[in-house]
Amino acid sequence: DDQVKIRGLRIELGEIEATLTRHPAVRQAAVTVREDRPGVRRIVAYVVPEPGAAAAPDAETLRAFAGTSLPAYMLPAAFVTLAGLPVNASGKTDRRALPAPGDEGGRTAAHVAPRTETERVLCRIWAEVLGVDRVGVHDSFFALGGDSILSIQVVSRARRAGLHMYTRDVFVGQTVAGLAAEADAARAADTPAGEESEAGPLPPVPVAEWFFATHPEAPAHFDMTMSFTLAPGTDPAALRLAVGALLARHGMLRAVYAQEPGTGRWTGRVLAELSPEAVLTVHDLTTAPDQEAAWEALLTDAQSGFRLDSGPLFRVLYGERGASSQPWLSLVAHHLVVDGVSWRILLDDLEAAYAQAASGSGPVAPRERTSSVRQWAELLARHVAEGGFDDQLDHWREANEAASDPLPVDHPGAPNTGAELTGTATTLSAEHTHALLNLAPGHYRTQINDLLLAALARVLADWTGRPRTAVALESHGREDLFDTVDLSGTVGWFTAIHPVVLAAPAATDWPTTVRAVKRHLRTVPDHGVGYGALRHLSAPDSPARALLDGPGPQLSFNYLGRFDLAAGTPGSGLIHAELDIAGRDFALGETRPHLIDVAAVVQHGRLTTTWSYSHAQYDAPTITRLSTAYTRALEEIATSCLPG
Repeated sequence: DDQVKIRGLRIELGEIEATLTRHPAVRQAAVTVREDRPGVRRIVAYVVPEPGAAAAPDAETLRAFAGTSLPAYMLPAAFVTLAGLPVNASGKTDRRALPAPGDEGGRTAAHVAPRTETERVLCRIWAEVLGVDRVGVHDSFFALGGDSILSIQVVSRARRAGLHMYTRDVFVGQTVAGLAAEADAARAADTPAGEESEAGPLPPVPVAEWFFATHPEAPAHFDMTMSFTLAPGTDPAALRLAVGALLARHGMLRAVYAQEPGTGRWTGRVLAELSPEAVLTVHDLTTAPDQEAAWEALLTDAQSGFRLDSGPLFRVLYGERGASSQPWLSLVAHHLVVDGVSWRILLDDLEAAYAQAASGSGPVAPRERTSSVRQWAELLARHVAEGGFDDQLDHWREANEAASDPLPVDHPGAPNTGAELTGTATTLSAEHTHALLNLAPGHYRTQINDLLLAALARVLADWTGRPRTAVALESHGREDLFDTVDLSGTVGWFTAIHPVVLAAPAATDWPTTVRAVKRHLRTVPDHGVGYGALRHLSAPDSPARALLDGPGPQLSFNYLGRFDLAAGTPGSGLIHAELDIAGRDFALGETRPHLIDVAAVVQHGRLTTTWSYSHAQYDAPTITRLSTAYTRALEEIATSCLPG
C-alpha cells in the first residue's frame, strides 16, 4: 500500500516517488517509511541518478525540489543514492532490501545556515534545548541527541515565540527546514488550543488513580520541589505578578482533590481563581544564625502542609538574605499537579513573566494556552470506552505475568516506608555523557532510553541470575494519541507507568544486548499509555480491570532527560543557579510501591543515576554494587562510540 500514516498524517509514498522522478537528474525513486529507532518513524527516499547526470543530486537539492510540490510533512527526512533499486523475483522493488540510511552524526555534510526568520528562531531554540553550538536547517533533531521529552520543550518554546506547531511535527519534519515550512503554512490557519475555561471538575487521570491506590496513608504529602538562587536585586513585587501569571495560565496549579464520603474515591476540580498571595510567601532570613537550616525548616513545613481538599497545592517561597546575598526561591508542588516536563514549562514561563513584570512594559499576560488536562482526560476516557486500547490487552497480560518473579532482598519482610528510604548516586563523566547522548544513538541506531535500559537489563540479569526481569518503566505519557490535543505547554501529571520485560541475551556484547532490548521496546504500544488507561479507566466489569491484580514489578526506572537551566545563559535572568536544599517530599509513614527506584537525569552535562531503596531491606554494599555495575555498563557503551 502506497498510503501510510505518520503521527496521524496521511503520507502518499507514490506521490513522493513521482515528484522525485521528475527531477532531471533522477532516473528512479523508491520511498518508504522506516523505524530504525523505536518510536521514530521517518520518510526515507532512495534515488537512482540518470546515467548521463554530471553528479548525483544531493539531499538539499532534492529536498528543495520536492518542496515545491509537496507539503513539508511529506518531505523525506533522509535520502540515499543507489546504483540501482533492489528487485524481488517478480521484478518489483524489494523494499525490505533497501538499506538503512548511513549515519551522518546528525548533521548534513554541508552546514546550511537559517535563511528565514522562522528558521533562525528554530535553530536558536534547538541549540538551546540540545546544548549544541550550531544547528543547520537540514540537521536531524533526533540524531543531534533529541528525544521525546526535548521535543516537548522545543514546541513549548516555539509556541511562545509565535510559531504554531505540535510535538508530532518534530517527529514528522525532523529538521528545521521541514518544521519551519510547516509552521509558516499553519501560522494563519492554526487555532489556539485550550481556550475554554479550565475551571470545574477533573475527569480521572490514570496516574492519579494509581497514586491514590498506592499512597493511602498520607496522600497529601507527595511533592516535587525545585530551589534556586535568584539574581541580585530581584523585585518581590514583580515576582508576585509573575506568580499570578502562572496561576492564570496553568489550571492545574489551582486544582484541589476531595474524597467522596462512602466510596472513598478521590475526585479533582480546578478552581476558577487563586490569588498569588495564597501561594507566594516572603521570608526574611537576614537575622537567621543559620540561613540554610532556617530555609530547610520553612521548606519542610511547606512540603508537609498541603491540604488536598482546600489547596493550594502549589507554593512559592521567597527568601531575603540581606543586601550582599542573593535571594532564594523554592517552588513546591504536589505531584498531582506537576510532572518532570511541567517543571521545564513552569520555569520557562516564570522567567518570561518576571522579565515582563520587571520591565514595567504592561500587564503580565499568560502566554497562549495549550490543551487542558480535562480535554486530554476526557478524550482518553472516551478512547478506552470505545475499545481503543483493547488490542493491547494480551501484551499487558504477558508483561504482568513476567512481573511475578520477585527481586532478591537482603532482609525479607523488613519495612519499606519513607522512614527507611535512602539512596546512592553515581555520575558519568562529561565525556562519557556526551558520547552516550550524542554518539551512541547513531552508532547503535537507537534512542538514549533504549541504551539506559540495555545496561539495566545486563546488571539485573547478573544480579538475579535470571535472563528476564520486569521493571515498572515511567515515561512522560504525553503521546500524540489525538490530533486535537497539544500538551507541549500544559502543566499536569501525565506520567505513564507500565511494566516492561528487560531480557539480557546469553551473548554479553553490547550490540547484541542493545538490539534485544530495542526489539522488545518496539513492541510496547503507545509508549505504555494504554496500560494505565485500561487498568484505571475501564468499566468495573471489564476484563482490563484484571490488570490491577498481581504484585507488579518491584523495581522502577525513570529517565528524566536533560534538566539544566536552559533559558539562554545560566545566570542571565531571574534564576541564577540551583540551590541544594531539598527538604523532604514524601511522608515517612507511607509504604513505597517499589523496592528499588532508579532515576536518571542529565544535569550540567553529566548523567547522574540515583538508586533509592529501604535501608532496612537492603544492605548498602548491595545497592552500591548494583549502581557501580550500572555506571560501568554505561561507560562501556559510551566508550564503544568514541573515536580511536
